[in-house]
Amino acid sequence: MDEILCSGEIPKIIGFLRSRELGLRVAALECVLELGYIGRREVVEAMVKLGVVEILMDLQREGCSECDCDLAFGNCVSRFAIQVEVGEGLSAEEKREVKSEILRIVKEVSESEAEFATVSAEILWGSSP
Repeated sequence: MDEILCSGEIPKIIGFLRSRELGLRVAALECVLELGYIGRREVVEAMVKLGVVEILMDLQREGCSECDCDLAFGNCVSRFAIQVEVGEGLSAEEKREVKSEILRIVKEVSESEAEFATVSAEILWGSSP
């Protein structure tokens, strides 16, 4: 984890979320979710500062244009928030702070009150099938 942070790989990983290649975007999402789970505060904060929440909101909104389903990016914002919340890298207080920051960003970038309500409900209480 420290090596990823110190070697400047986090911006590259976040950048791959915007790739034209579906497989690369999906792999980057899986990496971001894993980093959210095991990452220390510095790692999670770096991802948030680099716009990971905004990018995930875009991916969630756009879905998967290359396939007939939204499984790859559906609920990816709440999945990221949940990974951080259940993860091993942050203290309980840090988890609350990050979750609050994620909710603040979601409110800021939501295109409507309905979108904000849906995504924030997923983050706070989980998504329904």
